[in-house]
Amino acid sequence: MGLLTLAGALAAAGALSQAGPVERLSVDSRGTQGNGHSWAMPLLAPDGMSAAFMSSASNLVLDDRNRREDIFVRDRRSGRTLRVVRRASGSTPGPNPSYFAGHRIGFPRHGDRDEYYLRALHTGATTRLDVDSDGRPVQLWLDDAPAVSEGAAHFAFTRFFGTDDHDGIQIYVRDGAAGTTAPVSAGQTVLPATVTAGSRRSRPTAGSSRSTHPRRTSCPTTRRDMPTSSYGTGSRTPRLG
Repeated sequence: MGLLTLAGALAAAGALSQAGPVERLSVDSRGTQGNGHSWAMPLLAPDGMSAAFMSSASNLVLDDRNRREDIFVRDRRSGRTLRVVRRASGSTPGPNPSYFAGHRIGFPRHGDRDEYYLRALHTGATTRLDVDSDGRPVQLWLDDAPAVSEGAAHFAFTRFFGTDDHDGIQIYVRDGAAGTTAPVSAGQTVLPATVTAGSRRSRPTAGSSRSTHPRRTSCPTTRRDMPTSSYGTGSRTPRLG
């Protein structure tokens, strides 16, 4: 069975400077090892006292019957393990946690269209981040991982544009306090709508946002100062899975 250890999580975060006790994280609240695989990159809170990870184990919490990979948080202070994001039966792979601050967690949802959410763990309030300034969903492109700023004040993501003639991508930043979403890349990067360099790729359609675009490692961006702010507690709570 896959397992996660505190030593491994700290090493991945670059915080392990010397040998010390090894603590298993993929356990239930009584310390029993999970009965399924726990994998993906574990995320540590800034204080190192809690960790988020994905697992297919069904015994980490009571009444886990969906037989899918869920996101769990292990609180090292209290010794409690909680399921914080549940994946619905029959949904596509994911959601992998990609941001964790102890009291907030960010994660994508893979489905007909890729989506990204921020959840406040103390209240359960869930906010969709990949929206325009009017709150309407946009075509998120998860081939380039989104980024959440410290304090979750801003959310940067790659938006996909598709036409009959060409595809394009552009980097946007969502300001949670101002409720605005604006492009920050120097210009739209155009992807020719042809098969190039022997690599096949296809545009996401209305029924699917998954693509086989060659991985892009960079996109020209402009630097700008971003004031510190915080998201409001009011949010929609979508069906996740």
